[in-house]
Amino acid sequence: MPLIPPSHRKSNKGKAFSSDRKWDIISVMERCKIEKERSSLISTESPRKRTANYLGIGEKAVSQVYSYYLKHSNIPYNNQGNYKNHPTVVSTDVELSIRNFLRKRQVDNRYTSANDVIDYIEKHFELKVNSRNMQRTLIRMGMEWRETKKRGIIYRESADVIEKRRNYLWKLKEYRCLPDKEKYLEIWTDESYIHHHHCFNYSWYGVSDFIKRQHKGRRLVILAAGSKNGFVPQSIKTYCAQKSTGDYHGNISKEIYYKWFSENLLPNLPEKSLIIMDNASYHTALPEDSPKLNTSKKEIQKCLKENNISFGKYDLLSSLRPLLKEQVISKISPQIVELAERKGHKVLFQPPHHSDLQAIELIWANAKGKVAKQYNQKTKFSEVEERLCRAFKTIRKNDWINVIEHIHKKEEEYWAIDDIIYNKTEPNEDDLDECDDYKEIIVN
Repeated sequence: MPLIPPSHRKSNKGKAFSSDRKWDIISVMERCKIEKERSSLISTESPRKRTANYLGIGEKAVSQVYSYYLKHSNIPYNNQGNYKNHPTVVSTDVELSIRNFLRKRQVDNRYTSANDVIDYIEKHFELKVNSRNMQRTLIRMGMEWRETKKRGIIYRESADVIEKRRNYLWKLKEYRCLPDKEKYLEIWTDESYIHHHHCFNYSWYGVSDFIKRQHKGRRLVILAAGSKNGFVPQSIKTYCAQKSTGDYHGNISKEIYYKWFSENLLPNLPEKSLIIMDNASYHTALPEDSPKLNTSKKEIQKCLKENNISFGKYDLLSSLRPLLKEQVISKISPQIVELAERKGHKVLFQPPHHSDLQAIELIWANAKGKVAKQYNQKTKFSEVEERLCRAFKTIRKNDWINVIEHIHKKEEEYWAIDDIIYNKTEPNEDDLDECDDYKEIIVN
């Protein structure tokens, strides 16, 4: 009987045993105790049977594992079963289309399940997502699975998402209704990225041909801002991301963003600018000297006293932290907001899950499309950056005016549909007739 080579045995010295190894120890120990109590001689005629008895497993399993070891000098790999790798990430474009699909069905007073959404994206995007992943996606998008008295059980937007969108649109209306001398110039800013092997997903070629796409490669992070007058001078910044996987936001720290905001953006803005951006964590970061929730109880009590907020002498941290967050931290302006207001500007944060309300997203798509057209297998990473910079230079003032006008129409669509869905108990036929134009746009 050959001995198992040390190279094939796991050394557990200094390491914790796995659960299976611990149960093996219990099984063998119990068997040895029984043999000791019986004080009987142990037969050595059937090693397979003895091994099965010691470990509490079947003889057939022992035979299969040992025969594989004799043949390959290793243990067999675990069978992975019939597990299928379902897509778990739905792109931003698909999310926006899903949101519009749900809103149209809600206007039509139609029941919508996760499977209805799956059928829709499979038909329009040829994307297959299982039911549970779709439910998680809808929750992440701010949707709720809720019951209403007259509409049945449907997916609809959460009250928090609706309120933030309405507040955002209302603030925009207020700024745009100011007298001409007091109006702010709208500055649209966001971050994006482009991969080394960025190219179009589709191409014409023979049915018998095979085109092998490159892996995505390294990632270039982009920061910029623009208005109806074009890009803000000196605002375009690009740099290579430290990692090419995961969300690109992970490659932008609050330090990097604050440096760009204070050195590249603010000095080049016209007077009285309204800076419109999403609510990413590095956008809403508070000043360094702001109170923290993870500090000690004494520090929190001290901060509450300094702000004249009363609390119980014997209150626990679980009670003091919400008090600090609601009464102190929530009233502190983000770092970039304070910086912008000192220069005479305003910052307006967009509602979550609404990248379709950000004008610069369409500018990104324009520039990236021009880069994708020039791609070939020999494209170097440095060439991608050069082509991107040239693409930005081709984007003119009229391009910005067109995308901003498109965003203004999108805002009006949201406002009109929200009035129908949320401000009335049941939409009547006249309301739905007036909204037919919006329905056609929403589906596309």
